[in-house]
Amino acid sequence: MIQRGIVSKGDIPLKADGERHSDIALTLIKAFTAPLSQSDEARLSVLCRSLPDETGSGMITYPGRFARLDDVIEREIEGNFGARPVRIREMAASNAITSLELFERLKGREGGISVYATDFFDAVIVVPVAGWVVVFDAERRPIQFVGKRLVIPANGGIRRRYWFNRLLRKWLVARVLPKAVEGAQLLSSQWMSLFHPRCLAMAQSDSHFKLGRESILSPDDAACDVLRVMNLRPLDLTAACKLIADKGLLIVGNCFKPSDPLDATVFRRRADCFEVLRDLGAGFPGKQTILEMRLAEPRSAATM
Repeated sequence: MIQRGIVSKGDIPLKADGERHSDIALTLIKAFTAPLSQSDEARLSVLCRSLPDETGSGMITYPGRFARLDDVIEREIEGNFGARPVRIREMAASNAITSLELFERLKGREGGISVYATDFFDAVIVVPVAGWVVVFDAERRPIQFVGKRLVIPANGGIRRRYWFNRLLRKWLVARVLPKAVEGAQLLSSQWMSLFHPRCLAMAQSDSHFKLGRESILSPDDAACDVLRVMNLRPLDLTAACKLIADKGLLIVGNCFKPSDPLDATVFRRRADCFEVLRDLGAGFPGKQTILEMRLAEPRSAATM
């Protein structure tokens, strides 16, 4: 049997139905431009779900995902920082739409605000070869082969009954991939940003909203007053927590789907450790690990 694949934006389903769609052409990212309709927002979220992320679970993102948490962050910022400038970072931010929503909510506050949103997988590389387009992640690892009507994942994702796709992948890996790998190393290879179109537009128009690429395990050495990291294991947060200024806030929690409860905790840094300010829902499952952390000297107070 043959599995064709989705190569048209309008054919992307409006709901991810809990599964990663390995048959959606990642080249369709370029078809989404701001402003987006409600249906395009839904399709873009499904497309992002098919992408890899640092955890291997897929890039889960959609507008309004952390709206309830944004309410809490706004109150905590006003209660803890007054009218002075506040630097916010969101790591593992997926396509950064949640970071943009927080920035838009706070950008008019007295004292000013800046938001720096990052993700390790911030782009894909597309390389045309012999009638196919080979898509690589930002680490130049192959993700999929895209033809006129076929989408073949480079690794896994093909059910046994689709024997033609499995045979075709072997041929593509042997004949097409080597040439594509060479092309991916060239400066002329096409990079397609995975950040939301609205985020890209804001980053171009407002210097207080920035986007970047970094790993949560080895983040950029830039201090912040507020750090939000969602849906990661507590031990993966150690390096990032060191960047929070003294009396700064750490917001961590879990919320994968709209139907999931938002279980999060707001911590405040006190010298070399953290204290709990408030829980949402059941709180962050790894709360005790955060409380047991011991950090180096805290960062200085925020300046802009």
